[in-house]
Amino acid sequence: MFVSISRYRVKAGMEEDLKAHNEEWKNSIRPRATGFISVHVYKNPKDPREWTSVATFVDQYSENLNANSADHKRWYRRMLEMLEAPPEYWQGELVQEG
Repeated sequence: MFVSISRYRVKAGMEEDLKAHNEEWKNSIRPRATGFISVHVYKNPKDPREWTSVATFVDQYSENLNANSADHKRWYRRMLEMLEAPPEYWQGELVQEG
């Protein structure tokens, strides 16, 4: 398994818009995302505008296919409009499960 974790800060008042935008991804891009397993979005209880997304794929190749698809790039550009700055990313492969 391979994960792409992104941390970002949502612009004030854009939280519901971003949730709706994520639903658009789920309905339009997710069905065609090769090797996609799941995505979970979390908010920091101490700062509700700081969100972390954890996207899981079967492998790094599948994550790269998704990230570089034209549909995902369009979705991502729109998402950036709702954030204070581009996300910080961390990516990695599963080495142990518990």
